[in-house]
Amino acid sequence: MEINKIKFLYRLLIVACFLVNNSCPSYAISKSSSTINNYRPTLFPVQDQQGRLQIVIRLFNRGKELYALMVDPYNLTLSQSDFSALTLRKEGKKGNLPGYFTWKELEVTPYIRLIKHCEKPPFPLQNDGIKHALSNAKGYFLTVDMCPSSKSFDKEFFEKLILLRQNQTPFPVGIGITGLWMLSHPDEFAWLCKQHNQRKLNITWVNHTFRSQYYHDLPLEKNFLRFSIVEMPEEERIRFTQASLQDEVLLAEQLLLEYGQLPSIFFRFPGLVSDEYLMRMVSNLGLIPIGTDAWLAKNERPQPGSIILVHANGNEPSGLTKFMNWLDSVNKKDIQWLPLADLADLDS
Repeated sequence: MEINKIKFLYRLLIVACFLVNNSCPSYAISKSSSTINNYRPTLFPVQDQQGRLQIVIRLFNRGKELYALMVDPYNLTLSQSDFSALTLRKEGKKGNLPGYFTWKELEVTPYIRLIKHCEKPPFPLQNDGIKHALSNAKGYFLTVDMCPSSKSFDKEFFEKLILLRQNQTPFPVGIGITGLWMLSHPDEFAWLCKQHNQRKLNITWVNHTFRSQYYHDLPLEKNFLRFSIVEMPEEERIRFTQASLQDEVLLAEQLLLEYGQLPSIFFRFPGLVSDEYLMRMVSNLGLIPIGTDAWLAKNERPQPGSIILVHANGNEPSGLTKFMNWLDSVNKKDIQWLPLADLADLDS
């Protein structure tokens, strides 16, 4: 089968998933009145209305208007803006000459430094990316993955997180969200959004792909994002992987935006399985891959600066139990919980 036919069948499958799920009237949160179209990746610097440097990583249309999704390269937060409100050049210093951005001023930002950090070998099969704070952070980073699941999610776990809030500030948590989990658990997804909107949780939505495809009878090197339905030459496999990965990433982001939530610059590989090509492809999409050095279901104990991983989709209850047991073994008041943006050394 030719590579173009494979790409076509893949995209047809994704569209079919949307049509089936969008025919269901059970969504608990309403979509934007203007549907998002032409959602596509890019990367270029601009200035916002306050004159701050931003890096546009996505362009899309809402109705007839062009919008930009952009990252602040210093504090690592994302925002969206009407494209017409952005300035493409800085004010010129000499007469009417345009003020071009330079790569030098971009590459020293925390955002670009994080991307460059993830380009370095070795490229292990599993758990590549940032696994521990690069800063001197003494706190902990909690990430909760929501892979596709037929089980109910662990609502009680999130309610316990809310009770851990200090000074009534929202509890920071990175949720590795998949598109299929959002579509198959609309009420539970709506509940999470509500906790975020009411500032009980400070959720960083970590892109965990649209499908998080997994086959339990395949080895890791042929599973998750490394899966292809047929064997193909390496050059064709790389092209196919690039196209399918882009679809997986962009569909998950677009769903979040459709339901009033902002994506983030953080990405977690399904199964934490990747390779050199996948790492570089994710970086080229402007995302930061994160792993973990404290997957609690695998008996890894958190240390200051750890990225903790548990699953709250009903598939890994032992990890949640071990998280609570660990909390009981330490002084909860001494634990500082940090948002994923604090992984980088923002002051250097």
